[in-house]
Amino acid sequence: MEGFRDFHFPTLHVSVKPPAQSASKTMTKLGLPGLLIVFALGIPQALASTPQYPNPVTINPDQSITMVPMPNGDRIPDFSTVGYNYGNTPLPGEPGGYDVPVLVTLQPGTGDQTDRIQAAIDFVSSRPLINGFRGAVLLKAGRWEIHSVNRIRVTASGVVIRGEGDHPLTGTRLYAIGTTNENQSGNTRNSRLIAFDGGSLTVNATASTLVDNIYIPGGTNLIPITGHPFTVGQRVQVRWPGSVAWQKASYYNTGATAARDPAITFNRIVTATTADSITLDAPITSPLDPAWGRGYVVPVTAFNLITNIGVSDIYFESTYASDTDENHVWNALDFLDVEDGFVHQCTARHFAYSIAYVNTATRKITINRSQCHDGISILQGGRRYSFVLTGEMGLVSNNIGRNGRHTFIINWPAAPGPNAFVDGVSTRSFNESGSHADWNNGGLWDNISELSATVGLQVKLERPSAFCVAWNVVTNSITFENMPLSPNWSFGTTNTSGGPASWRNSTGVPSGLLGKAEAWSNGTRMAVRSLYETQLHTRLRAAKNPRTY
Repeated sequence: MEGFRDFHFPTLHVSVKPPAQSASKTMTKLGLPGLLIVFALGIPQALASTPQYPNPVTINPDQSITMVPMPNGDRIPDFSTVGYNYGNTPLPGEPGGYDVPVLVTLQPGTGDQTDRIQAAIDFVSSRPLINGFRGAVLLKAGRWEIHSVNRIRVTASGVVIRGEGDHPLTGTRLYAIGTTNENQSGNTRNSRLIAFDGGSLTVNATASTLVDNIYIPGGTNLIPITGHPFTVGQRVQVRWPGSVAWQKASYYNTGATAARDPAITFNRIVTATTADSITLDAPITSPLDPAWGRGYVVPVTAFNLITNIGVSDIYFESTYASDTDENHVWNALDFLDVEDGFVHQCTARHFAYSIAYVNTATRKITINRSQCHDGISILQGGRRYSFVLTGEMGLVSNNIGRNGRHTFIINWPAAPGPNAFVDGVSTRSFNESGSHADWNNGGLWDNISELSATVGLQVKLERPSAFCVAWNVVTNSITFENMPLSPNWSFGTTNTSGGPASWRNSTGVPSGLLGKAEAWSNGTRMAVRSLYETQLHTRLRAAKNPRTY
């Protein structure tokens, strides 16, 4: 293809032994005319006609996998860099993770504990950074009442808040007492128990450099940009404009009358350079297509996000007046302008929106082994998004949601990836998990079980998304469609009885665009248990990193 003569976007080979109980060694193609998928160990005949593209994923005889680019270079992204510290280390406080020293220990008291907790946070925030951390505040087990629900803030890097367990009877239990009128669908810097609140980053837009005038595929870390000024370690934004024509053709906004520039922004760090290219710390998850607008890179001139912050082992609960009350706290936690943060082994109950609101500027957050249950609100849009990502490179792993509306969800227009939901369970949900805003890109749902009888997983044309992947998802119904201008992929989807999931198409769109789900091995789980786990192990092994996931 013209434009690829000077740049090679390689096939990625990843390898990890799956668990013994993994089953499928084959994949068959479902529902996309003109494609045939044959796997190394697989059944040679698919359910479609003459092939047009190479296999997107091949299972090899050693049960490793190879991800193969499409003819234009588009490929399934590498999700292995999502989460705290790129997944290179366990979370602080976990075995093998950094042992953050406790500088303040508090016993629970009676009445409003807001000022005591804030004073402890302020003290730790004043201490020097050592290995990226200042220290931890330990809240001992017991009942803690928080009456001033919008006042606890962490604004310095390296501060951790730790409890003694998230059990609702015996752990460290923080209760949001009283009312608040800050009920704005969670998209607010208020209405939370604790906020990790950093500063913004600034860029020099006048120093932008155009990328080369070629198609730069989704899923690549390599950006051709001849004569660029960028250096290794430099923070940059990769931007791509959205013309009126692109917005209409992609279904991003069929009524568009003005360009949206930038339509997509990736915050990245340069990891390698040549005279005519830069390599990024994570792939772009939507292509830079000059047919619709020329991409460009701008330097970050000030980075004020707070880093190395988090919370663990705490039970959060919001009080409320009735089952539809919304005049109470919406989020247990806010992550606002944060990089490298975490939530570990926490439970949130009765909040109207989420266990943790993560804003669009936040990057590399891990929410792990946590639960979000029994939201209190009316059942309407913008409520009960149990585990929601709107920033970049987030990892939601090993979590459980109950009585939410959208349990595992990406929700912001053009939210950039990669973002991953791994090993999660949703029960009694009122609406689907999946992508929930126009042109969310680079989302992975990996071993997510949506166990509610009438809802499922959706990446659909009504809210177009790009470069999203479903891997070994359990759901009774799934809508996972190709977009007019980008692929999405589904592998190994099964229903709750172990058979094929019911496939549904979008409604209210032209019939010619329906029935184009990129689905392989529907009804049979993939032999490689987890795409994320496999990609992570492969990258760590190549770097001689001994960590296991």
